[in-house]
Parts: sequence; C-alpha cells; structure tokens
Amino acid sequence: MMNRNVVVVCLDTVRKDYFDRHASSLSLMSNVSFEQCRAASSWSVPSHASILTGELPHKHDVHTYSPNFSQLAFENTFLADLSDHRLIGVSANSYASQLFSFNKFFDDFSFISSSSRFPDALSPSEFFHDSPDQTSNVAYLRQALSHQKPVRSIINGISRKVSNIFAKTPVPKPYDDGCSAVLRETTTRIQDGEEPFFAFVNLMDAHGPLQTIRQYDQTLLNVPNTFDSRDLDVLSINMNEEWSEHETEFGYYKDLYAAAIDYLDRRVSEFVTQIRDMTERETTVLITSDHGEQLGNENPNRRFGHITPDLTEELLHVPLEVINPPEDGAIKSNELFSHLHLGELITSWALGRDFEPDSRPVGAEVVGIGVSNIPYDHEQFEHWDRTVRCVYADDGSKYVWDSNGNTDCSLVNGSPANMETKTPCQGRPEACNRPPFLIPIEEFAKSARSESQTVDIDERARARLADLGYM
Repeated sequence: MMNRNVVVVCLDTVRKDYFDRHASSLSLMSNVSFEQCRAASSWSVPSHASILTGELPHKHDVHTYSPNFSQLAFENTFLADLSDHRLIGVSANSYASQLFSFNKFFDDFSFISSSSRFPDALSPSEFFHDSPDQTSNVAYLRQALSHQKPVRSIINGISRKVSNIFAKTPVPKPYDDGCSAVLRETTTRIQDGEEPFFAFVNLMDAHGPLQTIRQYDQTLLNVPNTFDSRDLDVLSINMNEEWSEHETEFGYYKDLYAAAIDYLDRRVSEFVTQIRDMTERETTVLITSDHGEQLGNENPNRRFGHITPDLTEELLHVPLEVINPPEDGAIKSNELFSHLHLGELITSWALGRDFEPDSRPVGAEVVGIGVSNIPYDHEQFEHWDRTVRCVYADDGSKYVWDSNGNTDCSLVNGSPANMETKTPCQGRPEACNRPPFLIPIEEFAKSARSESQTVDIDERARARLADLGYM
C-alpha cells in the first residue's frame, strides 16, 4: 500500500456532545466515528504532548509546571516514524507554537493568532508589548512599512485595531478568531510542497475568549454583541464559587460556544473537500479535539472552563471523526479509544500498515491549574494544585483519584452530559495501582511542583497568551 497523506484537525476545546449537535457537515462526511474517544489530559499543553508521545504527563513531563516542549525529544514522538512525510504544522494556539518550542517537531510551521492574520509579518501584540511607546499607532505604521512584508504587517495592525473597536460595540466582529487564516495557510503549505505529507492543524475559534462574530449563525445566538467572555474571571469564578452572579453570562457563553462549533464545521468541511481535490495521493483527515469544556452546568462539583484540575467527561470525551480512511484499515470504533493511541493510528495509516491498538487501559492525568499566572497565595491553593488521575474499566466504570487521597467511581453512559454516580470507592481501587500509571500519584505531584521554579515565560509569550485570555 502506498504511503498516504494524513491531516489532523484539532478543534481546540470542542467536546463530544456539542460536536455531535452542531457539526453536522463533518459528521456526514465522516466514514468512521470513534464514539468513545478520550483525551489524555484536560487542557492544551499536556494533551498535545500526550498526542505526540502516546504517554501521560507523568511520563512525558509536559504540564502546568513545565509547559514547554523544548525538553521533549522529536525521537520520542510518532512523527519520528514519518521520515518520508513532509511534516506541516499550522496553529492558532499560543501554547502549540514556537513560543513554547512546539514548532520544532515540524519541517514547515506557522503560528497564526487572532490579531495576526499573517504569521510572516509584524505582530501587533508583540510590537505594542515591547514598544516604549505602546500607544503609538504611528510608531507601529513606521515599523510595518520597514518590514519585509509591509502590506501584511499593516493588515495585521488593522485587524488588531478592529478587534479592539468591535469588542464593546453593538456590532458583531467582522472576522473570525483565526479559522480562515489557519485553513488558508494550511492549504498554501500543502500546495507549495511535495507529497506525502502529514499536517497538524489547530483551530482556536471555540476556545475562549468568545464574542459575537458576523459569520456565526445568528439563529443560534441570544447574546448581546457587547458581550466579551474576557470579562469573566474564570479562575476566580471556580476557586471562589462565584456562580450566582454569572448565570446570564454562562448562557451567553454556551450560545457562542455552539455557534463557534457550527462555524468551524462549515469552514473545515469546505477545507477538507478542497485539500482532497488538490492532492494526488489518497488523503485521510482526522477531526478531533485536545480536550472539551465545562460550561458551568449545575452539578455537585460545578466548574466553568478547563483550567481546574478536573477529569470530567465534559473535558475528556472528545470527537474523533475519520474522513477517507484506508479501505482495509479495520478498527473497532465503538470501543474506548484514547489519544494515547492516536499517533499509532496515524502512523499505521500513513505508512500503509495494519493498526494494532495498544492494550493499556484508557486513562488520563492532569497536574494543577492550567494557567500561566498560578495563584500561589489562594487560601485553598493546595486543593486546586492537586494532581488527578482517572482510568476506565472494562465494565464501563470510571475511577478518579487525586494526590490528596480522594477517590470517586462513576458509570460512564457515553455522553459528557450523562453520568450516573455509583457507590463511592472505598480506599484506593485496584485500577489506581496498575498501568498506565508508572509512578505513585503523590510522587509525581511532588516532582511536578519542584519544577515550578524552572518555568520562564518570556515577555513575547506573555503578550501572545494575553491575546487568548491565558494571562
């Protein structure tokens, strides 16, 4: 079997039930649906590392306290097996960019933020962050005109200005949060090089901050155009349980989240058709997400967003749709499938080999709070800084435990919104003491925290993260 092209489209922060409800075009295009796919962690940094390596955070060591990919060897990723493929990466996620050494895994990489439509031009967020005169548009224009890509640099500046203007006006923002630019850049990179290729594409439009966009289906929205989710202090809401004063905003956020997924569905389905028509080799496209989202629903452990150390089904149950798989690529798509096995699946199909799934139990792991400004001074910091693990048993049970000695058992009924609580675990369940976890949770929690002093997020990275609400 000839080597084939493979494209992975990561719809960042899109959970399974919302995808099923609002991504009808991609669902119709899909030939294989992994109905029980689980992410290996609950936010971008550790999840991306787990996809690349097939390992959990305690093994690959990329997590809250060590969020840089620089220490992750290329040879330890599935990409090392694709030596005959051109490796393309296009990302709108700051954490999955050159700012955190994510670009080193690819032959050809582009990072596109919502305020920089052209990655090869001057970045407004970096310029205004670094410039002594941060309010001077004239200074930016002067720098843009001297750049090797002056027109694109000016467009980047206009895009940032327009975004700021429309943030608080009763008019929807005129352009999306990077989807169009990312897909356009990916198409260009594919056209400009040889086949076979592997492409990894990260789209951040469903990731906060969210606001009304002109291209959204307005019938899905009951949201004032002046709403901007950057006004929600997600960390404070969760840590201080500030729920009652934000019920209306949670409703707005859910509407925007659904509309963003609907928009991604329309744009990505067009992209898939385009690249399949322009490639000479067979091209397989996988649609998935690095993690889901908690939407402030009322439950005993109410959460909003994905920055807290939780491993709920809202966060772990993600879509995995396959468009144009190999004809003889037989797989059991109704069984539990982990992102830990995704690299093996991609490699098998790219190289024309049979896929033999890993026999390890499906599990996930998260360390501490997934933010850059870690609140060390919070009175309950030890609780929020805990390490959490989970494993799925063959009988449908899900065991969850943390570094503070808490345990929980649930029966997973196949949907992020459909969990049935079982009898609480008494002590540590047997599942807690076997693979895929290679060291005790307390030991890993301690070693992860010890790395906190080594993390250095430079000012350039801080400017980019601020654009996406990470800071």
